[in-house]
Amino acid sequence: NTGIQALCNQLKFTLTDFDHSPIEFSGSRLELNQSELVSGSDIVFTGYDLYILDSNDLTDCSLDLNYGNISIENDNDFINSSITIGHPIDEAAFIDIIGNDFDNDSTVTENAVVTIEDYRNFRIDSNNFRYARGRGIELFNAGWDGREVQQIAENAIELKQPSTSVWSDVGINVYCSKAN
Repeated sequence: NTGIQALCNQLKFTLTDFDHSPIEFSGSRLELNQSELVSGSDIVFTGYDLYILDSNDLTDCSLDLNYGNISIENDNDFINSSITIGHPIDEAAFIDIIGNDFDNDSTVTENAVVTIEDYRNFRIDSNNFRYARGRGIELFNAGWDGREVQQIAENAIELKQPSTSVWSDVGINVYCSKAN
């Protein structure tokens, strides 16, 4: 499967199934809306606005998101999937991860379910994180200004099995970052 590679102003998918199709997008706006089924895909985003909204299912996926405003909201299910977000294009870029379910077993190779690096503005709110190893949420050099929104609130974070290490299987790991 060759996947999707796009460099354009806007790309929007609704009611589409992606099975082991890599998605690579550079441009202004990418939207996954309303019941997308994405399985076994690597999603690489280097655009200005990414919206994953309203009941999408992402299974066995790796999301590598950079540069822009990231909004992942409203009852998306991430099963054995990880999200890494880093290197904003400007200081005003934001991340909203609100109202989603993350359920990862030990097959996930990333260190954390959600990793945020270098973003000043982020809100991780009202999500459910269940994972078998690693970390639920990880921050690196994030929230560094302190004048904007750096919030982690109302999340349920659950390690599925007893931890064998005090440091490796934590719910929230914060390194050189600020968060409320």
